[in-house]
Amino acid sequence: MIENRDILTYDVCILGAGPAGLAAAYHLKSLDQNQNLQICVLEKAADIGGHSLSGACMETSGLDQLIPNWQEENKLNFTKVTKHTFVKLTETDAKYRPTPPQLKSGKQVFVHQSELVRYLAEKCEAIGVEVFPGFSAQTPLIENNQVIGVRTGNFGEDKQGNPTERFVAGPDIRAKVTLVADGCRGHITKQLVAAFNLENPLSAQSYGIGLKEIWRTETALEEGALMHSMGWPLDHETYGGGFLYQMADNLISLGFIVGLDYKDPDLQPHRMLQRFKTHPKIAHLLKDATLISSGARSIYESGLNGQYKLSMPGALLVGDAAGTLNIAKLKGIHTAIKSGIIAAKTTYLHLTKGTNLEQYEEDFKNSNVYNELHKVRNIRAWFTKGTTYGILGAGLETITFGKLPYNLKMHPDHQSLKKFRSFKPESFTPNPQSLSRLDALEKSFIQHNEEQPNHIQIIDPNICMTTCADEYNHPCLNFCPAQVFELVDDPDTEKGSHIQINSANCIHCKTCDIKDPYQVINWVAPEGGSGPNYTKA
Repeated sequence: MIENRDILTYDVCILGAGPAGLAAAYHLKSLDQNQNLQICVLEKAADIGGHSLSGACMETSGLDQLIPNWQEENKLNFTKVTKHTFVKLTETDAKYRPTPPQLKSGKQVFVHQSELVRYLAEKCEAIGVEVFPGFSAQTPLIENNQVIGVRTGNFGEDKQGNPTERFVAGPDIRAKVTLVADGCRGHITKQLVAAFNLENPLSAQSYGIGLKEIWRTETALEEGALMHSMGWPLDHETYGGGFLYQMADNLISLGFIVGLDYKDPDLQPHRMLQRFKTHPKIAHLLKDATLISSGARSIYESGLNGQYKLSMPGALLVGDAAGTLNIAKLKGIHTAIKSGIIAAKTTYLHLTKGTNLEQYEEDFKNSNVYNELHKVRNIRAWFTKGTTYGILGAGLETITFGKLPYNLKMHPDHQSLKKFRSFKPESFTPNPQSLSRLDALEKSFIQHNEEQPNHIQIIDPNICMTTCADEYNHPCLNFCPAQVFELVDDPDTEKGSHIQINSANCIHCKTCDIKDPYQVINWVAPEGGSGPNYTKA
């Protein structure tokens, strides 16, 4: 037991230096004209922006609200989106379809998200916010049914959790208010949901995995052009599709999203991206191209219907932790920033006027963010019935502006897998731009102290090698985009093999925590500074 743990005290502690957390910090400090509030932001990445995938399409309305003169400051590299196309793919052809209006709405730019959050962090620090990269929050501190801060992770433990010569105990950060912006399927959010019963009784939360690569190409680009696709290589029952952003400096950001309610236990999301890249519509752009960066992350898909309760005594959920991504737009930076602004205002009034933190729920419901998300709340759920029903349902929701009097339910993603014997194996012919999972991992610039305790915990390994193996043929070997899980020979076991966890490969996408059919995989934060480093993109 560690007794000598430092305690740092702040008025507000913000978990996560993404768009939501930094927007909340900046707006809160801007409201604090008397400079009385002490605010800190904790970020588990070694550098600010390290865990923020670059090559994003951002609607500017959130940043316009937060920092109206951001374009005049000329600190961010961005490319204005000038053209939208939407295509339905077959294996060899692309048929153009009308672009859904949600995908075209608002002023849009391509940005490097890692650069965006570095810019926001610099703005925060310039007005007195303390930003601490390399510190991972491990557990919330709860006293008398109230969140009073977080305990950060220790440094310098061996694989068994014993102190080494470089051991330093992670400090406790105590705060009057804790703003939780730890992202999609955040591990602190997950603990708070259990502690304060924050689940939405209407619908379970549902997620997707988004995989992305950035390439520099010698081919002439139509700068500012954006393409979204549906169809191949996915079947009609699986939600998802591809995207391609033609950015400045001859950069292409391309990726693929797979809804994690997919049914085939042999499906590999990483392979879907690699197959997508072989399509004639894409492949010619990558000829003689150079890979710059690769990564993956989970995204929130179930909308307002699955949104957690956003407030609890002493803490608020913001950004992706609060489920603010607009899946119909495939955009979430602007809504994350706006939720941070709302949380900052509520927090400021709570600290200075004594108002109740629960006012955040009302403030959020009265905001343009809520109005935007309410219109599209059912769209993703329609696709659980298949692509045809999904398209028809999405059209219905769009023309009625989401005003029809019902809310569709989604089920937990881990319940969707069917027995593996009912599926045919995929066929795939690689091309020179195809990447193995380990090739892609190399371009995430991952850094990880391999002597630390394993942060991917299998609660009951016996289930992995018996029930899950028999029914689903080890789906963890397929759904992880970084090959964290590996089946290795082990003559000392009954089955002759065991699941090996290569936790140093982990890029923090949380797919394992979401998709594991028996929910025996638990993702917790590793030592601060571990994980990918997307700032190199």
